Amino acid sequence: MSVFYLNQSSIRGLAYFAAFLGITPLFAATTLPTPMALSSLQSGQWRISMLPKGITDVCLGNPHQLMHSAIASNQCKGLVVDNKPDTATVQYDCGDAGWARSTIHVDNDHSARIDSQGISGHMPFLFKADARRIGSCTAQ
Repeated sequence: MSVFYLNQSSIRGLAYFAAFLGITPLFAATTLPTPMALSSLQSGQWRISMLPKGITDVCLGNPHQLMHSAIASNQCKGLVVDNKPDTATVQYDCGDAGWARSTIHVDNDHSARIDSQGISGHMPFLFKADARRIGSCTAQ
C-alpha cells in the first residue's frame, strides 16, 4: 500500500477503509441478501483509490466485501435500503459502536464507486472511493 499523506486524518481514513474491506473482522453473524448491483462484480485483485488519502490493492474473494460497514464491531445489523441493478445502499446499525450508510455504484463487472458515511467510535467518518478490478489474486 502506498500512502500519499501521513497525517492523522489520512491514517484514520485508511484505517476506516481497511476495516471497510474486511481486513479486520467486521461482523460475524450478519448475513444480508445480495443486492442486485453486487451480483455482477468479479472476485480478484482490486485497486481501491481513496484520493488524496491513498491507494491500496486488495484480494477480494467476494466483491460483496466492498459494501461492508466501516465499523469494527460484531454487533452490526444491516438493511438493504436501495436495491437496483447498478446501485445498492446498505444501512448498518452497530449499537454503541455507531452506524454507517454505504452506497455502491457499479459501472460494470470490474469498476465501482463507493460512498460511505456514519459514526464509528463516537467520531464521524465520510469517504468516497473508486474500486477497479485489476486482475486475478496472486499468492504472496
